[in-house]
Amino acid sequence: ITQFFELIIHSEVELVYETHTLTAEHPHLVKWTEKTIKNLFLGKPFIHCDPFAFKLMELNGFKPYTELYTDELIEIYKSHNPTELINSHSNQTHWHTPLLRNINWLLDMGDEEWKERMEKVMEKVKYNHNRVNDLIFNSTIMKYIKEDVE
Repeated sequence: ITQFFELIIHSEVELVYETHTLTAEHPHLVKWTEKTIKNLFLGKPFIHCDPFAFKLMELNGFKPYTELYTDELIEIYKSHNPTELINSHSNQTHWHTPLLRNINWLLDMGDEEWKERMEKVMEKVKYNHNRVNDLIFNSTIMKYIKEDVE
């Protein structure tokens, strides 16, 4: 409960920086940490600070909060090939400047536009929250075992 209150009272949107998304040996080794999962579980919208973590949203059946991203940053994030990024072992960070522009864009946004965007984001928050709850509490390996047996 304390974490929940601390998470929601500081801001409406969190910036999530997942470690090791760019230094993993193979793409299948990249997993979210509690940084992302906690926000999904608690229903707090967030912005991922790198393209690989962003792509994991869709790859895992979640809806990214695209309303919180500029078109420029979305284009950069969506155009990245995670496998090539990891296999190159380079710390390509050409999205840092656009990420800073994105943050400033959010900070300078007018109240009406912010409200409209947050209404759309909150629909995705509900969907993502239900999805993470389903994965945590309603998932079982039995359906996979049954498929293999049949």
